[in-house]
Amino acid sequence: MIDLELKHMPGMTTGYMCKTDYDHELGEATGGVRVYASLADLKAAQPCVETCGIVQVGIRFLKLVQNANWDRVQS
Repeated sequence: MIDLELKHMPGMTTGYMCKTDYDHELGEATGGVRVYASLADLKAAQPCVETCGIVQVGIRFLKLVQNANWDRVQS
């Protein structure tokens, strides 16, 4: 059976990051680093990219680590 999440995103999707975050923080920073869906979102949230630079990254689904449990959501 294919996981529902995999059905929705079977290939790779593109994101954008501050180059400094990519070079020095990815996989190291406590709390992680942000990947933005568009260049506009990245530039609005991280004005430093005019100095730091920008990288385009690819993100792909590897495996489902924990299933959703919508029964736990309270109205």
